[in-house]
Amino acid sequence: MVDGILKGKLFTFTDADVEATMCQFLPFGTVVSDNRRVIVVNRGPVAHDIEGYAIDNPYDAVTDINGSFALTELPAGRYRIKAWHPNLGYAGAEDYCEAKRDDVA
Repeated sequence: MVDGILKGKLFTFTDADVEATMCQFLPFGTVVSDNRRVIVVNRGPVAHDIEGYAIDNPYDAVTDINGSFALTELPAGRYRIKAWHPNLGYAGAEDYCEAKRDDVA
């Protein structure tokens, strides 16, 4: 996610549906904005502890199977980006990126 951005695109996230089957969550990672509804359906015999983290701007991404991601429509400027991992959290995962124009960083 991009930290400290003050302008740009609007949130376009909708409510999210997550399904747990045999202790596997699909989708594994879901991004929703604050004040959106998340419905979790547990189809297995084990109760799960679901965690959520609020974001304050729409500049975030979920990596693909190769670990790649894109931040689209990022206004020109220099920003701090943060990565989150389900086991590691935010620890040691900060870097800076520079968007040269309103495009992809």
